Amino acid sequence: MKKILYLLTFTLLLLSFTSCNWDVWGGEFIDYGEGSANANASMFFTGTKPEHIKVTASRFSDEIRISWDRVLGADYYEIFRSEYSESNDIENLSWTRLTDTSVNSTSYTDTNVEDGVVYAYRVRARSFLYRDVLGNYSDTGYGWTLSPPQQVEASQGESTTSITVTWSSVKSVNGYMIYWSDTGYDGTWNPVTTVLPNTATKYQFRPASAYYGKTLYFYVTAVSSGNNESDSSIRRQGYTHVEGAPEAPSNLTATKGESTDSITLSWTAMSPSDGSYDWEIYRRSGNESETLIYSTVRGDDPPEEENGMMSYVDESNLSAGVVYTYTIMAIGVIENSDGSSQTVNGSPSSAEGYLLSPPTTITEKRINDTNNGFVFTFLSPLGDDGLTDLKYNVYAKVSASDSFSSLPIITEDLDGRESYTIEIPYESGGYEYFDIRVQRGGLESIGYSSIGGDLAVARPVKAKGYSASDNLYLDSMTVQDGQYPVLLQMDKDDNATSYTLRVWKNQPSGVDTTAAFEYEVTPEVDEEGGTYRIEIEKEATPEVGSTYYYAVRGKDRLGREGEWSDIDSGYPAITGAELIKHMQVFCLKPWEYLNTTLLGSELTEKWRGSTIYSLVSQAGMGSLGSAEESGNASGRMTYNASYSPPASGSVSFSYTNFGEKSYMQTNGNYNMNVSLSGSGSCSGGITISGMYPATIGFTNISVSNQKFVGTYTVTQRNGHTSEEVSPDQEVR
Repeated sequence: MKKILYLLTFTLLLLSFTSCNWDVWGGEFIDYGEGSANANASMFFTGTKPEHIKVTASRFSDEIRISWDRVLGADYYEIFRSEYSESNDIENLSWTRLTDTSVNSTSYTDTNVEDGVVYAYRVRARSFLYRDVLGNYSDTGYGWTLSPPQQVEASQGESTTSITVTWSSVKSVNGYMIYWSDTGYDGTWNPVTTVLPNTATKYQFRPASAYYGKTLYFYVTAVSSGNNESDSSIRRQGYTHVEGAPEAPSNLTATKGESTDSITLSWTAMSPSDGSYDWEIYRRSGNESETLIYSTVRGDDPPEEENGMMSYVDESNLSAGVVYTYTIMAIGVIENSDGSSQTVNGSPSSAEGYLLSPPTTITEKRINDTNNGFVFTFLSPLGDDGLTDLKYNVYAKVSASDSFSSLPIITEDLDGRESYTIEIPYESGGYEYFDIRVQRGGLESIGYSSIGGDLAVARPVKAKGYSASDNLYLDSMTVQDGQYPVLLQMDKDDNATSYTLRVWKNQPSGVDTTAAFEYEVTPEVDEEGGTYRIEIEKEATPEVGSTYYYAVRGKDRLGREGEWSDIDSGYPAITGAELIKHMQVFCLKPWEYLNTTLLGSELTEKWRGSTIYSLVSQAGMGSLGSAEESGNASGRMTYNASYSPPASGSVSFSYTNFGEKSYMQTNGNYNMNVSLSGSGSCSGGITISGMYPATIGFTNISVSNQKFVGTYTVTQRNGHTSEEVSPDQEVR
């Protein structure tokens, strides 16, 4: 009788062992502690923003240097830049990524910079391991080159003993240096003084008396706090006034928009008491150095004189859309008190002139949001004062290789407005290139394209910065049937309003290969405004454990398509519950899912005939013993059951890279110790490797009435926080 009771007790114990739900994964047993996270989590890339970004300002003349603190777990960094002015809204800056390759240090030198431009910079980190988890952007830093002073001027005949040099201040510099020469712009330059303070914007240069009335040349540099010196400013000429020098020419004028290739100067002829004056004519535009375009001494063709007026035609290297300032002075000879003679500069006269010019600034060129066409807005061209009879003409062509239409497609009067807006509807196969010209009477300017390129609205470009995510979870993602969407990311393309997406289950030979799934999708813009995001529908990626291949092609509002992107691969992240389901079937206890759709017929046949199944399916002493099985994809599983009198037993499983599918393998072990009632404890640890690396903590799991109770702590390496998951998961 005692023997029968003993056998019954042992049978109940074995039944409790074999019926318990062994849904645990992890590696060697890791005790996280109650409510704690993985102690190694801090070693992984978390996407924090780079701190303490520093950008040089007025430090180097040809580069800007950026530095930041290291981000834990980051493998490389991306640097973004935008031009900035105080009128900009920092939230609406248009950012451009500076590097297409990895920057694996915490500093970067930007050498593609221009003087006088303020640049905004920001940085984010990325990881090779988690290449699709984009880090947060750093704070914005601002920098600029050590630029020479602007608006440099030198006085001409305003004083008998000094020449005043003036300039505009430069931000964040230590001071200024002034240089002078008496041998021309390409002559020998000498410093005027030591470094002037950074508050200085004017200097009185007092030449030796031998230089009175002579042309002297000047430029200014800025000096940084590190004693670097900027490039030189533009050159300016100046001179003192000498008694008896010629007067300034009177009634000087320059033509404005009366020709497309020349500017004519005229002034009242001077009548010296004896002899004749020599002449010098200088020209400059904007903040440029003067150019000597005429000199009597040099032997240039002289100005013409008729009816008491002098005239000179300038047709050398002129550009439309540029206002030129002309300075004319007479060069005279005076006698000194000792009987010697001296050549001196006369007082100057200045006037502005320009060619008949098209609009030189297009403030907007875009596709019409509402009318499927083009919109151009241009600023008022030179000469548009509302009084002069001017009009603008728009010419067009279909392709770059065509000629512009012989007649304008639009003609409108210029009436002195600050800007003009043109709307041109688009028709399939119609005009895409435009040219704007200004007309004055029978004279028409050159085209805008001659000075700034045609106005074609660009098609979407091939996606840059394009990538598909691998096992990525983000808080913003919506789960569907246990699966999170694959995230496609690319640099923002202002010309693309939608994308055609192609998805392949097997790696295609090229983008023209027939896709398993294709649809059109509208991208989302990330919070920073520089990246497009597309979440792939689950219908396109239905199978857990499969890698899919993706390519996109942008489409603009006119329906014109750009070039296909490169093909990238990726696969969705899954929930903890979905992961446990696949782990149970393919890595932990396949025999419990015989004939299920997920396990399939081939694996059902394998496990129905396995030694482990023959042991765990028997009650009583038949369940005792050990067995080992190899995985269909990799590794091995080991089973062992033993009994310890009077009323406890142990059942254990161990796993060495075991997996029935290639996308998931287990390592570790699991053990149950229970009493006669079918209740007790469990211990061990399992890790999952493959496409869904993770660990499972089970300090909250115990055995009661032959069943697991509590929750597992599922910690995936996909950006998801730990999940509490019940071990009772249904399997399709």
